[in-house]
Amino acid sequence: MKLVLVSPFNPYDIKIFSGTLYFMTRALRERFDIVAEYMEIEGDEMLNKYLSKDNIKADYIIFMVCFKPIKSYNYNIPAVYWHDSTWHTYLHGYENRDNFSNFKLKNRELYLYDKMAAAKFDLLVYSSNYVAEACVRDYKVNSEKVKVIPFGANIFAPPPINALIKFLSERMNSDTLNLLFLGCDWERKGLGSAVQLAANLNSMGIKTILNVVGCELTHETYNFPYVIKWGFLNKADSDQLGVLLKIFQKSHFIVHPALSEPFGIALCEANAYGIPIIGTDVEGLKTIVKHGKNGYLFSRESFVEDASSLVKGIFLDMAKNYIPLFDNSLLEYNSRLNWASSTKKLEEELMKMTMERTFPALS
Repeated sequence: MKLVLVSPFNPYDIKIFSGTLYFMTRALRERFDIVAEYMEIEGDEMLNKYLSKDNIKADYIIFMVCFKPIKSYNYNIPAVYWHDSTWHTYLHGYENRDNFSNFKLKNRELYLYDKMAAAKFDLLVYSSNYVAEACVRDYKVNSEKVKVIPFGANIFAPPPINALIKFLSERMNSDTLNLLFLGCDWERKGLGSAVQLAANLNSMGIKTILNVVGCELTHETYNFPYVIKWGFLNKADSDQLGVLLKIFQKSHFIVHPALSEPFGIALCEANAYGIPIIGTDVEGLKTIVKHGKNGYLFSRESFVEDASSLVKGIFLDMAKNYIPLFDNSLLEYNSRLNWASSTKKLEEELMKMTMERTFPALS
């Protein structure tokens, strides 16, 4: 199957969007025949010039995490939009959780971009049920053309089985509970609650360390002995990547008490290392986390209290409580939270579209 890819920025820069464009493009190239690539920042002209050729040979055009879909796209090649959010589901985490009516008034241009995408594209693919449902509800889209395909973990390869066995053994024998907070936008992702959780566990007699990765904090911010601030670690730098992987190796849980989160790729990465998720029951997290399997979700209001009680109980009997979480985290990563699975599911949806277009009487 031949595809044209359109991305908002350089898809080969691993630093953009936490590597999502890089790993998405990499996975699409491994599964499909990519005949052309364009960047949204180049504008409509280059793409339109290519698509206007009489000998164009492409089955689909994929708009990957694009902010402002090409306005003048009007060709016969079916178009697919693959994203983790609409503008409203993204911005409401920052703008006092505005309802959709207020969003339309305050962000008219962004509303119209999403409305155009909903109307023009043949298939709308989102990484979470939350965003897919919002798209159908807010833009009155036929639910048949809206699909959910989770993004995958932004890692080059999962750890081999012998390494995973070693990681589990080290965690089981550790007298310190190691928690991981991973994210750049630390306020929206709930770092304050993660710090409170670590403090609470220490006060309950569980020696706990919270490793904070991905955000640049001042010395004064959360300056506690049980909080280790690593800053941003660049996956393109082998030394910094090595530090990040060592933190993954020893972490018992990833903590993600987000106020708002359309998806949460860091959680997929954690599951690849057998790290269960402790988070809030909001939005995209409910697509990633199967409660009691690869993690647990709690309400924002009672997160610290409920998570403290649960994590303490697990840590005090690791053999009984932690090993199933470790195993199920790996299972969820291997079955659906990796890019190979994501692109395979996309391929299945595209094949269905091809059949429906070729044999409309059968659909």
